[in-house]
Amino acid sequence: MLDIHQSPAKKGNSRLVKAQRSRGQDNLEWLRDHLDTTEESAVLVLLGGKDVLSHRLRTAQSHARHDLSPSHWSDVFILADPAQVGTQVSAQATPKAASTSSQNLPQLYGISLTPQNGFGFPPLTNALQKMTMEPFLEPKRFPNIALLRIPVAYVTVFEALEQFKKQSNVVNATELLARWLAYGWGVAPNPLLEGLGLPGAVCMDAVFSAANYDLTPGLANHSCCPEAIWQAAKWWQEFHQEEDEAGRAISGAYVVSDTLP
Repeated sequence: MLDIHQSPAKKGNSRLVKAQRSRGQDNLEWLRDHLDTTEESAVLVLLGGKDVLSHRLRTAQSHARHDLSPSHWSDVFILADPAQVGTQVSAQATPKAASTSSQNLPQLYGISLTPQNGFGFPPLTNALQKMTMEPFLEPKRFPNIALLRIPVAYVTVFEALEQFKKQSNVVNATELLARWLAYGWGVAPNPLLEGLGLPGAVCMDAVFSAANYDLTPGLANHSCCPEAIWQAAKWWQEFHQEEDEAGRAISGAYVVSDTLP
């Protein structure tokens, strides 16, 4: 088991709501339906895939859950510009056609184990990648999706994201990437049990910490993973509300269509 503190909250975060897809709706259309572009908050996107590697990642995170069931989530990314996505929505004449146009696809930052444009030479960017949402559009491939609004100005977060590229001496995401690829390909044990978090989640945790926001207050070490971010969003709202009278709890929406046994 990982060293994760249990939240004292008796109820889940009411600002995190379940929102099913409409009939025939893809993940991009769902995301656009739930974006609030009047806010300047940073937005995280959690995804849960059904391919073999995603299943392995979701199962690996079962140690972050009290019942040891697999996580719903395999990946986490930050949306590059929520306001731009909102502009694209209002400009759509034919939503279905526009949703699959490359010029309308949102840009994401994160660390994927199957990056859209290949790995290149990860040490140059501390493994950080930029991609579009194209690989994640189809609900049959990625049935689980969550949008998390983090109450930190995305401009501040992106300044920290740029710094992350140069701070491999603080968090070596390239090393984490290599360790998790070895696990994903079946040639190494679960890195979480060695205290090594999933690189994308570790990146997000470090970036928000640099922006003075504790993304995973229940995590006692650096074993961050998408499941830990999800648990914090769902159960640690009181921690952030107590820190700031105005309230800094995460809000958002989610749909989970695939649960592993």
